[in-house]
Amino acid sequence: MNTYKAYANQAIETGKTTAKDFYDVGSQAATVAADEVHKLGIYASQRAGALSERKVNIKQVIIALVGLGLLYLIVQEVRKSSNTGSDESGNSPLDFGSIASTITGGLTGGSSYDNIPNEGKTLQKGTKGVNVRTLQTLLNQDGQSLTIDGNFGNNTKSGLLAVTGKTAITLADFRAGNYSNNNSGGTNTTITNTLNYSKNLTVGVNGAEVKKLQEGLNLHLSNNKQLVEDGVFGNKTKNGLNSVTGKNSITLTEWFAIQSSL
Repeated sequence: MNTYKAYANQAIETGKTTAKDFYDVGSQAATVAADEVHKLGIYASQRAGALSERKVNIKQVIIALVGLGLLYLIVQEVRKSSNTGSDESGNSPLDFGSIASTITGGLTGGSSYDNIPNEGKTLQKGTKGVNVRTLQTLLNQDGQSLTIDGNFGNNTKSGLLAVTGKTAITLADFRAGNYSNNNSGGTNTTITNTLNYSKNLTVGVNGAEVKKLQEGLNLHLSNNKQLVEDGVFGNKTKNGLNSVTGKNSITLTEWFAIQSSL
């Protein structure tokens, strides 16, 4: 009986020892697991901070780029002012209103600069775009010395007034000569424009249209390639046209559209 009791007591002690061992192992495992979870928490926090810092850096880059854009616009205004004393609109140097308008147009996708050719659009002071560039080119062909910038300012207004006696006009009316010049003494004198702007100019064609083309080409040809402005479309005129436009024949309408972008 005592022997069985001894065995029972020994089994109990062994059970206690085994249970304690399991408890110790489990406790150690729990400690390790908790430590790993803590480490993962620290890592996650660090990564979140890094991502937040990266967002801040991207924001700073965007702000810097906007700042550089503003600086570029200001430099352009300074250069324009130093070259002309005032811009084409007659504004004082560093027209910050114009800069703000340009920035606003760029950010909103809108702009006062019209890039769509429109022969029937009335061009007057304040108008901007490709149609004004064409008008400025045409006025320069008639003896004016305008900057071809697409901005209808005081200089363009004065040039138009000198040529046509008007301060506003459409390209269609200008090309057709539908204007009166009253700058020669009070009596309006209708200016007749006999040029055919849709006539195809190619080798063998002669006339006022060819002469007008030659005058325009000479503005873009080097001194050793200047054309005789005789109204005769020969091989030299063809070569000059090709070197400037890549074309061998052209209409005056096409030519003025190309010239305004040269």
